[in-house]
Amino acid sequence: FCEECGKAMWYKANQHGYRCGGNIKHGDCFCKNRLPIREGELKEIIEEDLRELFKSLQDESFAATLTTKLETKKQLIMQEISAVEDAIDQLQNKKLDYVNLYTDDLITKDELIEFRMLIDKKVEAAKAKQVQLQESMKQCTEESYSIDLRKKLKDLLNLKELTPQLLHTLVEKISCTVEEHIRIQYTFINPI
Repeated sequence: FCEECGKAMWYKANQHGYRCGGNIKHGDCFCKNRLPIREGELKEIIEEDLRELFKSLQDESFAATLTTKLETKKQLIMQEISAVEDAIDQLQNKKLDYVNLYTDDLITKDELIEFRMLIDKKVEAAKAKQVQLQESMKQCTEESYSIDLRKKLKDLLNLKELTPQLLHTLVEKISCTVEEHIRIQYTFINPI
């Protein structure tokens, strides 16, 4: 994609690369990005990124350390999730206690409403914390994928060529600027 206008880059066979579709279709008045990004250049950049990532992941002690840290993080998150769930249960029980106090004529209806609103706010905050913790657990799953990435990269780097299918599974998005700065967004998370 072109970062200047947001349009897709089009492959131009005569230039062996990609050019801004907005510039090709509408000209310089629409987008100034007319520089071609060579396909070979893109492949080299991606292959080099993958090699560097693979080198950093090759060290067994590094992978073991990442795995240990991830497991510790997962356990802490699970403990926090459990604590939040317990807190929600306690708040719900407290709410019932206030209803019982009201039915026993120990508190007024206004006090019951005030207590209920206070507890509802606390429950809402606890549920927001619970959602946040579940998102953190989801990130742990993605980090675990990153650790397993080492095995996948080893197989990939033994291949002689990056095929279009392989590129589509590894690369989420490529964008470039008029100054030929290329940004590659991969489908995996770099754990480094």
